[in-house]
Amino acid sequence: MSDEFRPIEIEIKNSLVKAAEDVEKGYPEHLREIAERAEKVVANGSRQVDETNAANIKKILDDLDTNASRKDITSSAKAAEQSSLTGKLHAILDPAGEPQRAAGLQNHINTLRTEGHAPGRHLDPDDQALQDRLGTTKFNPDGTPKLKTTGPNVGHVSSENFIDPLTGTTSDAESGEPHLCGPYSTKFNNPEDLARADDYFRAQIAAGILPRPTPISDVLGPSGHELLTGFYKDPTDPSKYLPVDFEGGKIRPVYKVDSSGGYYLKTMFPEPAPGKHP
Repeated sequence: MSDEFRPIEIEIKNSLVKAAEDVEKGYPEHLREIAERAEKVVANGSRQVDETNAANIKKILDDLDTNASRKDITSSAKAAEQSSLTGKLHAILDPAGEPQRAAGLQNHINTLRTEGHAPGRHLDPDDQALQDRLGTTKFNPDGTPKLKTTGPNVGHVSSENFIDPLTGTTSDAESGEPHLCGPYSTKFNNPEDLARADDYFRAQIAAGILPRPTPISDVLGPSGHELLTGFYKDPTDPSKYLPVDFEGGKIRPVYKVDSSGGYYLKTMFPEPAPGKHP
């Protein structure tokens, strides 16, 4: 991005950055101003961004405008979508600020690592580690896979020897006892989304609301289910791992109170809607 901008281009860029910040803080009335400024960016063939970025800015702002007028999603889902879109806008308009934003994100995730195991079990693991966490299959005397017959996970494969991603063994990193895992092993694909979810629930805590399982679409936006990965064992062939469908699912946060009365994140993970699988 060149520093030799015409005055109008500097003014447009500054207005866009300011408006993006205002939208992120919850002032959607600035959306129209952003859209108008973006049209000037494109119309003037601005040197402050190349043609591809100018087109990307216009597309993001159109999406923001559309998101603001939607009536088919909750206000919290709109806020999540706006946060994602304005983040993209900041990356284009203020690339010099990216290192600071990246450092802030890294600090956020590092703090969560000191609080609990959300990053270690539900962000860091690759596909193999997620699958290993599901353990080894139990079999009936006749050689068929043993399936759960009671409880909320009826029909799922019964397993043992679960591998904790934090230790790489069957020993639980926190308790020292054998590690345990339900029928699903799941994660956030990106640190930004884990941090965004933490921000969402901490805002609830600040408002006096105790966090509870919440629709993924409310926390990460209408397409939030596409930002997650998970596996479960195929009951017909437990050697195969099937992908979890998170559409309609929830994010389950577990916050605890420390000795000073503050809250820390013990864990947080995505889960599919009840009955979605197997």
